[in-house]
Amino acid sequence: MKVSPHIFFCHKILLLASCLALFAPAKVFAAKVQVFTPTGLTKEVRQVRVQFSEQVIPFGDPRSLKSPFIVSCGDVKGTARWADQKNWIYDFAEDLPAGVKCEFKINAEFKSLKGKALDENRLFSFYTGGPSIVHKHPYEGQELGEDPVLLLSLTAEPDLKSVMAHSYFAAEGVVEKVEIEILSNDLKEKMVGNFYRWEEKFKKDKENFLKKFLLLKAKRKFANGSRLTFFGAKILQL
Repeated sequence: MKVSPHIFFCHKILLLASCLALFAPAKVFAAKVQVFTPTGLTKEVRQVRVQFSEQVIPFGDPRSLKSPFIVSCGDVKGTARWADQKNWIYDFAEDLPAGVKCEFKINAEFKSLKGKALDENRLFSFYTGGPSIVHKHPYEGQELGEDPVLLLSLTAEPDLKSVMAHSYFAAEGVVEKVEIEILSNDLKEKMVGNFYRWEEKFKKDKENFLKKFLLLKAKRKFANGSRLTFFGAKILQL
């Protein structure tokens, strides 16, 4: 049977392509990030840990190597180190406060032992969340006078507009939500001093120390002995 010249030509092209693919150099795949922790919303972060899919640095002292990540945590700085040839660690001097967002972007200039680049355009991030309440004065459910004030100790400086928009009091015998009022910094400093004046942070950096407190009162009076409850979960993450 006579073979068409067109079919014969196509067969030769396919054979040539197969040979080229056979002898072509293998594609260099990027080393993968297998584990990155923490991610998402998380509190009390002191350390970031990363594990790669293969050994990416030589055995020995890796301190002179480039970082595998470009790190952005606002004003917060940390220290990078290698635990071994596959595990990279980023340490913070202390637990991160609330309101900090960190991003770790793959450094395109970093190459593994085999000359491989890492995952391109990978971005890992976490956020320490909004302020949480540490202490309340007076404590929840305590019987109060007719015109009570509430002092809140927080993990970070709150957004006062959000506090006003999302916080309120509830009291026994009162059906409606009771609006709050944020009292002056002078009054707050005086009350904070009554409870915390012996602490070193209050003595050395009073201005920043006071930023993590709220002094509130209700925009109405109550009967003596009322039990008052504060609601601010949307902004303070109770």
